[in-house]
Order: sequence, then C-alpha cells, then structure tokens
Amino acid sequence: MTDQDELITLISSDEERFEISASVAKLSGLIDTVIGVDSDSDSDSDSDSDSDSSGDGQRNSNLENLRPQKEIPLKNVRGEILAKVVEYCQHYHKEPMAEIKSPITECQLDFVVSPWYVNFVQHLKWKQLQELILAANYMDVTPLIRLAVLAASFQIHSHKSGHVIQKMVGISNHNHHIHHHHDEQSDWSQSYFQATPKPTNH
Repeated sequence: MTDQDELITLISSDEERFEISASVAKLSGLIDTVIGVDSDSDSDSDSDSDSDSSGDGQRNSNLENLRPQKEIPLKNVRGEILAKVVEYCQHYHKEPMAEIKSPITECQLDFVVSPWYVNFVQHLKWKQLQELILAANYMDVTPLIRLAVLAASFQIHSHKSGHVIQKMVGISNHNHHIHHHHDEQSDWSQSYFQATPKPTNH
C-alpha cells in the first residue's frame, strides 16, 4: 500500500472515528501537515535504526513505540460535522469542485457549483453551516470554506426580515440596527464572502 493509499483515522471531539485515505485527507491543510510530520519522523527513526543495529530487538521495539500513530484527533470538530467534512473531501477527490471566485454575480448556488455540491449544503440548517465553516477553517479545507460561506451568505440574502437576520447572526436589538433594505443585505453577504481566504492547491 502506498503512502497515498494508506488509511488514517480522524477522531472527532465526541470520539467518533472516520477512516479515510491519506490522499483524500490531504485536501485538509491541517491533515497534510500532520501526515508530513509523521512521515518525517518515520524516516528519521528508520535512519537511526539502520545506522546502529547493535541494539538488536530492544532498540527496534523502542523505535516502533515512538512512531506516530495514524490517528489524528480533531478536538474542535463534532462527529456530525466531521462526517460532512469527510464526505466533502471524498467527493472532491473524485470530482473537484469548480473554483468559487469573487465577486459572486449569481443569486443561486446551482449557477456557481455542480449539483452534488449544491445538494451537499442546501439542506443544512444555519447552525450546521456555522459549524461546518468553523470546522473547514480549523482543518484548512479552503474549497469547503468558500462553499459553506457562500451557502451561508445565500441563506442570509434570502431573508427580507432584519429581525430574522439579527437572530441568525446573534445580534441584539439594543446593540445594533439592521436595515431591511435588500441592497444592504447583499453588501453584508458579499463582504462576508470576500473575507474568506483565496483557494490554494493542496
């Protein structure tokens, strides 16, 4: 089995476990970094073992115990949300999502990305979208950040009531005032979207 095909296990904050191939998981900048560190550590251990064989089985056993395990805990991500991140990465590996470029000129998600990606986010509740954005940001999955933020901005854009928007984003009436004008909602959504990082190739 090649390094790219090797299975690793992601562990959520509530101890759910997800097996995923290294090649798929590397869409996450965080996982890619961790896998790289593990590989370097393995190489160093192998070199040390080859250069000094006088320690026999005891030394080799100690080195094996020191090698990093292919289990990566993600303490900031719940199992329900990590399952969505894994699902996204697995599909992206087979069918990469078209790059989402700003500024967005379309008002419907299906004009921006392919149907699978539309279905992936369109039925998520607001809180799930928020958690997905945070998880994607924490795991550094840039295409997923942009998709989730775009879906969130479209959700906000679809509401005409300032009161509903205030409730969605957690703004208190006595601290802020949100106008009901459609244009101002669009500006807010657009600036929110443009604040996301530019996509990078992993």
